[in-house]
Parts: sequence; structure tokens; C-alpha cells
Amino acid sequence: MCRINASKTHAITTALCALWMVGALWLQPAAAQSPLHTDILGVVLNGATISSGETFLEDEQAHLLASAAFLQRWNLRTGSEVPRLYEGVAYFDLQTIAGLQTQRDTARSELTLQAQSGAFNLSARNANALQTSTALPYAPGGFVNYDVALTQTPQGDSHDALLGLGLFAGNGLVTNTVALRDAGSARLMSTYQSDNPQTLKTLRVGDAVNTTGAWGLGVLFGGVQYGTNFAVRPDFIAQAMPGVTGDALLPSTVDVYVNNVLRTRQNVDAGPFAIQNLPLVNGQGDLQVVVRDVLGREHLITQPFMASPSLLREGLVQDAYEAGALRRNYGLQSDDYGDPFASITLRRGMQSLWTAELRAEAQRDATTVGISNAIALPQLSSVIEGTVAVSGGAQSGSLLGALYSYTGSTLAINARAALTSPGFRQLGSDLINLPGQLASVQAAMPLGPGTVIANYLQRQNQNDAPLRILNLSYSQRVNNNVFANLSVLTNNAQVGATVQAGITVMLDSKHFSNASVNHSAQGDTVYADFAQGADSAEGTGYRLATTQGSGGAMQSADFTSNHASLSWGAQAQQQGGATSTRLWATGGAATLGNGVYWTRGIDQSFAIVQVGQAAGVPVYLESQLVARTRADGTALVNNLRAYQDNRVSVDPLAVPLSSSMGAMNQTVQPRWLGGVALDFDVHPVIGMTLVVRQADGTLLPPWTSVELEGIPQRFVTGRRGEVYVEFPQTGTYRLTASPAGGTVCSLEVQATSGTASITQAHCQ
Repeated sequence: MCRINASKTHAITTALCALWMVGALWLQPAAAQSPLHTDILGVVLNGATISSGETFLEDEQAHLLASAAFLQRWNLRTGSEVPRLYEGVAYFDLQTIAGLQTQRDTARSELTLQAQSGAFNLSARNANALQTSTALPYAPGGFVNYDVALTQTPQGDSHDALLGLGLFAGNGLVTNTVALRDAGSARLMSTYQSDNPQTLKTLRVGDAVNTTGAWGLGVLFGGVQYGTNFAVRPDFIAQAMPGVTGDALLPSTVDVYVNNVLRTRQNVDAGPFAIQNLPLVNGQGDLQVVVRDVLGREHLITQPFMASPSLLREGLVQDAYEAGALRRNYGLQSDDYGDPFASITLRRGMQSLWTAELRAEAQRDATTVGISNAIALPQLSSVIEGTVAVSGGAQSGSLLGALYSYTGSTLAINARAALTSPGFRQLGSDLINLPGQLASVQAAMPLGPGTVIANYLQRQNQNDAPLRILNLSYSQRVNNNVFANLSVLTNNAQVGATVQAGITVMLDSKHFSNASVNHSAQGDTVYADFAQGADSAEGTGYRLATTQGSGGAMQSADFTSNHASLSWGAQAQQQGGATSTRLWATGGAATLGNGVYWTRGIDQSFAIVQVGQAAGVPVYLESQLVARTRADGTALVNNLRAYQDNRVSVDPLAVPLSSSMGAMNQTVQPRWLGGVALDFDVHPVIGMTLVVRQADGTLLPPWTSVELEGIPQRFVTGRRGEVYVEFPQTGTYRLTASPAGGTVCSLEVQATSGTASITQAHCQ
């Protein structure tokens, strides 16, 4: 130890001692850092108590650190610093989170957090998230449709029939239609089709209608077609739809209203949120977003929107590739195909407000290429689309086109203009009537208590005089049961205007009447009818009509009868002393390999329902009665929506009590024109209620599991040791009871059809 002497004679000694003490302090071991302390605090976030006890760490600087799980639970950011590990758990310093203020109340062991929007992570929601279920493959089967008619007129009799056939299995569907007439038959459309909902693509081989794009002409052809088909995913929104953004101080529910109609409801975490792909109507409107947090506080966000079917989502591509030969004399000849062709159409959403298209056609004597661009102008509630196309080959020419649409709250306008040079050729061009100029405008707007619609068309073929048509119409709902309309039609190729006024009166839910007066240069005509509508499920309907005018008088009567297996009807007409009659019937049959089911025709998907062997059981589609089971317990359910969920259910009260039944409803997603089999697992059983006693004579405790050997189903005891057991058939069965915390016991039971409803049983 060094003693310091401050006297002048010992200065050197004092200096040496001071140096020794400094060195000793420098060389001694550093003190250990203060350990992290844990604190359990209640938490209040933006005015709401979110936890009565949450574990935090306090570091050596008295900063509070929160666990990653806590921050994730409340959607808070983690800050910019590296986390500190404590007992294997990552903790983050709350003071490093931008936009977060903390206040600690030591006396109350409470932590108050005030978080601004920047302190939270973004909550992204898709209001139209794609469905996760997929369409079932085709079960092997098929269907036949028929539509037959017998017509008698003073000029002679005629017999006509239209037959359709469909066969399907796996992922493929083959359809064929044939027209039969007295003069002969003609094949109409024969097509193989395979849909892929995952890729939104469809392949067709055979007869098809081409994809026109923005400027093409629609044609029938035979060949191959492959491309985008949004119909195989009805939940997929191809249009460019707007989204909404906002902030929530606490976990909240966001309600989005479109023109005051609730469209979607989403749950979001605290902080900024974005909801994309809102299910909106086409045109212009207003979005009202109501944000309601866990404390019941609400705030409103309002913004305008605009949606158009002409616009695709940004980055989405709609394509079509086609090759084949044009179909000629359709309906008259079966196999008349013309010149070969190939075409490609590509349409892509470049931006949310801009969609571009490229289309090319190649024929034997011409090649045509065109581009189109559709652009939305939200400020003007408008969409404009321009087209430029050129053709070369034996003839060369060009096409210029423009489309304009405006959709406001009270006015809708659609306008089109096209200018075609004489040498322009495209797929489906009519060489006799080559187009030259085209202009059309359609407008609709409310006027007083009704709606007025105006249509103007001007068309001029090459080297022909222009044709101009103007049609004005006004319709009004007078009251709940009366509707009136007035229309005026002018045509520059005819003298004078045609004026028609009409009225419709709904007498009740089934009966209605129409009356109209028509005035033209050819004379005046008065029409009136009285009708009863036929029920779409099963029922009858009729119509009685009379016409009086300068061309004479005409009376007609129609009768329709709808049944589960077919629809049929009769028509009679008398004019100028001559009478004409027509009898008709339409229907079809379907099969999935387990019998034939007669129906009114297959024009959508269907299901064959099996309800054991129970007859007369009501079958429902979306809670609407659509069929009853036959004697073999089966029924055909028609009109299922392809590639969408369809809920089919049966009435469990109509199932015999001696039967066991699985779920009372099933949801199925069929393919287009395909059939699916639905088995509701109804089978006869022998039901017995057993009162089971254990080996010591005591009853089995409640909620004891009882298993039947060889049967996967489990049964559970009631409050007094009773258990209801279903045996598949008569015989001797071994049961095993497993009381919680007790001894497993087993017993044998003889199941007979005459067994009493309550039977005493003892464990062995």
C-alpha cells in the first residue's frame, strides 16, 4: 500500500504512488454489465386495453424491449436495431420504432402506447381472392337433348327436329348437334372442348366461333382454338378494378359501399391497409369506406371510382390462337368449309388505365394486322379506344376505328366510328357489301319518372348510299303493376316514321296483359293479349292474343306445359280465314352410367343425387326445391352453375328413421355441361339404445366413448349411462367402452330387427 506524503521533501515519492494507484485502477477487471430485467405490464394501445399482463425487458438504459411475438400480434414494426436475445426469444427496443410513443406508469404497472400509421405494417387484402376449390373432373357420362315440332299450314305440313349429344370423361367434353327437316338433315356444331381452370385456358377442336378482339368480325370455322377463357373461373376478376387505402389505429372491420350498396367486408390489422380488386359495377360511382375499430369508433373515407370491361388488370394477358377453315352454308350443309386461315389476338393490361391489343390474321390472299389501345379518363368518366389496321396481299387497305364510352350517374353514352378503305380485307369480309363508313351512338338517361334511350346508326357500304336509322324510346313504371313505353323509329330508306305505344299490366304473380298501338306509313295496327306464365319448375301457361290492322285480323292461342321430364306445347293461329297449328316438345336425358334420367334438357351442368333407396325425398338446389328422388333413391338436379360452388341438400326428415345419413348438404363445382354424382350416404341401420353398466355394476360415466368393432364411427354415452348405437345389420357385435380415467370394458350385443328400443347391457 502506498501512503501519499504531500510534503515538499517527498514530492518524488508522492508522484510515484499516484502513478501506481492509476495503474492499479486501469488493470483491475471491469465490472459486469447490468443484466436485463423482466417486467410484466398491462398494455394500452391507442386508447384500447389490449393486454392485462405482457412480458417486457428493461435494459441497462431503462429502455423497454418488446418480444417479436407481441409486435407481430399487433402488426407493429420491429424497428431498425438488431434484436436482443433473452432465453431464446428476440426482443426489440420500442424507442427505435418510428411513430411509436411510450409512457410507463410504474405505480399501475401499465404501459401506454400511442402509435401513428408509420409504426404499423401494411395490411393488404384482396376483396376478390381466388377460390381455393377446383372443378371436379368429368365423371364418365353423357346426355341427349331434343326439340321436335310438327307444323301444319295451308301451304303444307313440316316436321323439324334439333338433336344434341354430349359425351364427357376426365377433362374433355364432346358435343354434336344435328338439324332434321323434311328436306334433309344437316350437322351443325361438332366440338371437343377441354378447360383448364388453373391456367384460365380452353382448347377447342372442331367447330367454333372465333375471337374478334377490338376490330375483327365474328365467323364460324372448323379447326383448332386455344386461348384465355375467363368463364372457367367466375371468381377471377379480369378488369382493372380500383382499390382503397386508409389507416386504422386498432384492429378494425372495413366495410366498402359502392353507390351506397355494401360490396365487401374485410378485417384489417392496426395501421395502414389496402384493399384491392373491389367488386364494382361498370362505370362511374362513389366508394364509401367505413372503418370500425374494436372500440366501436368509426371514420368514413369517400373516393370516386371508374371501372370498364375494356380494361384489363395491369400485367394480365388475354390471348387467342386460332387456325382452320371458314364454315359456309351453316344449317344447310354439314361439311362445307372454305379457305384456310390463322389468327392471333393478344390483349394486355399495360397499366391500370391502359390496355393494348395486337391482332393478326392470315388468309390465302390477304394478311391483316391491327393494334388497339384503350385508355380510361377517370376525370371525364370516359374510356376511349382507338384502332389502326392494315391489310396486304391481292388487295391492300386500311381501317381506322374509335370507340368512346361515358358512364355517369345519370347519363350513359356509347359511340363508335369506323372508316374503311375499298381495298381493306379481313377475316369474314363480305365482298359484295364491303363496309365504307360506320357511325353509331347509344345514349340512356332518366327523364322524369322514366328512362329515355336514343340510338342512331349511319352505315355506308362501298359505292352505296348511306343508311340512317334513328330510334327514340321512353319507358316508365306507372306503379307497381303497370309499365308503359313509347318508341319512334325513322329510316331514311322509308317514308314517314313508325310510332308505337304500349302498356303492360301485371294482374298478379302469374297473370299479365299487354296492349300496343303501332302507326306507320303502311297503316295502323292494334295488338292485345292476356297470358298466364308457366311455372319454371312445373306448371302450365297460356297466351291469348288478337291483332287488328290494315292487313286484316289475326288471332292466336299458345299453351305451354312444364314437367320434370319435358316441356310441351301447342300453338294455333288464324288469319284471313286460314288456320295454322304447331305442336312442339323439348327435353332430354342424361346418364352417368347408372341409369337414364329424363329432364327438360341439358343446357347447363347437372348432378345425379343418391339418397340410399329412399323414394320421394325432396332435393334442393340453393334452398330451392328442384326434384324428388325416384323409387331407387336417385334424382337428377339440373341447372348447376359450371365452375361455381353449388349447394345441393336433401330433407333429412323425409329419410326413413331406420336409416343412417351423413351430411344433409354437399357443395359441388361441376365442369361445363358435365355431370357429377352426389351420394348422401343414406343406408339402413338397426338402432339400439343401450344402458351400459360396468363390471362393478355402476353406470358408464357421461361422455364415455363407445366403439363398435369393425365400424369407424364412435358413439358417446349420455348422462345416465345410455348410448345410442347403430348396427349395419343383424348379428352379434362386440363393443368397447373407454371411460376417462377408468377401466376399459367390453361387451357383446345381439342386434336383431325386433330388438327393444332400450336394452340393459353389462361389461364383461
